[in-house]
This record gives sequence, C-alpha cells and structure tokens, in this order.
Amino acid sequence: MRQPSLFILLAFFLLAPITSFAQQGKLYVGAKFGADMTTGVIKHAHLRPIDLYKEARTTYRTGLQIRGDFLSWLGFETGVYRLDRGSGTVTTILDDFGNPIRYRRLSFHYHYLSVPLALRFQWQEVYFRAGSSMEFPLNAFSMEDGIRRPFRPDSPGIEFGLHFGFGLEKQLWQRLNGFIEINADPQLSGQAVSPNAFKRHISLGILAGFSFRVD
Repeated sequence: MRQPSLFILLAFFLLAPITSFAQQGKLYVGAKFGADMTTGVIKHAHLRPIDLYKEARTTYRTGLQIRGDFLSWLGFETGVYRLDRGSGTVTTILDDFGNPIRYRRLSFHYHYLSVPLALRFQWQEVYFRAGSSMEFPLNAFSMEDGIRRPFRPDSPGIEFGLHFGFGLEKQLWQRLNGFIEINADPQLSGQAVSPNAFKRHISLGILAGFSFRVD
C-alpha cells in the first residue's frame, strides 16, 4: 500500500472519533503494553518429506489507546499499536523409508502497525470490548538455525482481524486510570509465506496500561 493511503486511513480511524467526543469531554487517551502467546498454521503444497507442526511463541505489543463514552455503559476504543505476530514450527526430515533423520526449528516473525476499532461495554470497573482491526505490515523475517532471513510476504497490503478484550479498570489519581485485561486477536486474513505456504495467526495475551481523561 502506498504511504499516502496509509496515512489517510489512519487519520480517518483516529481523528473521526476524537472530533466527535472532544466536544463532550468524555475522551480518554493512554497507553497499552503487554505480551501474547501467538500461534499459526502453515500449509505447504508439496513438501511431502517434511512434517510441519505449529508451535506458539511469545510476542509483544505496545502503543497508544484512545477511547470515549457514548453512555455510562457503552463506548468505543481505538488506537495505534506496534504488533508482533508469528509462530514456530518443527521440521522433521525423513529418509526414503520414513524414518526421521534430523529436526530443525523454524520461526516466522511478522511486525504490524495495528489500528483496532471496537465497541466497549462497561459496568463500574469491569469492561468488555469487541470489534475488528486493520493491520499494516511493517516487516517480516524467518529464523532458522540462528540465521535471520527477511522476506516480503505475498499478501494484500492490509491484514484484517477480530479484536476482543475483557478487563478491569480502576481510578488511580483524579483523571488517571490504570487497567489490566485479557485479549484475543484472531486474524481473518493471512500471510503467504511463499507461493506454496500460507499462514494465519491467533493471539491470546495479557495487556496493562493507563488512560487519562481529557476534558
């Protein structure tokens, strides 16, 4: 995707809700950070001698959170996050008789700029959010036998996913709140690792952060 198109989409997703809620004084700005366990499924077309098994790996995310309230129990949430996705596989090399010769560990790493947009349902200090996200690829590489190999995935310019979270938010000081949540982010679209390999990710993790009310 061209850079101007990226900036236009980001501006639409972020500035529209900010403009709407700034007049009402119910806008919150903050930061999120945390870790996920991410896994994916790789399907190869014709690598018959090699069996591939998915393995989860620890990934990280951090970024800016923006949210606002429609009502005391209903609001929205968006932001911009640097998101790491990926997973590992164990490759088993077989001989002509089907016996394993050796094993190799292979991992894939995908870095995104993620822009979620979700509805937030809240009751006192407990909240649940559900929505979708756009993920703009930043870079990708594989690690095999300690060697890093950058690659350019054959995929659309934007990935799409679902966005869920369940958490607890408490007031820390006047307008400053702190929160912790469990999140799940499955991808709807996927990455083509090569012309013969396709991967889709799902992440489950714990996030923490703070939000500051802007009047």
